[in-house]
Amino acid sequence: AIGVSRKTLWAWENGHESNKPQAVRNAIKKGREINENMLVMMMQNGRINPIPALFLLKNNHAYVDQQEVVLTPNTPLQGMDSETARHRILDALPEDAE
Repeated sequence: AIGVSRKTLWAWENGHESNKPQAVRNAIKKGREINENMLVMMMQNGRINPIPALFLLKNNHAYVDQQEVVLTPNTPLQGMDSETARHRILDALPEDAE
């Protein structure tokens, strides 16, 4: 769209082209922010399908799929002496069917 490759644009944005002024880097970053905000807004308003929008956000704006899992220890035998714990475990076992 602007006549340069993605690799060149990345180099400009990240300061790898020493002859590009800070204003160019800032303009590229601002353009990326605008693009990200537009994608999110359009997705939330139902103007574009969320699946391709999420794909673009993950590829171009560092979004990630992340699932949080919280493990809560459940130790009902904690604090019992070993003999009491042993009896509770044995009482919880099924009886043999005859």
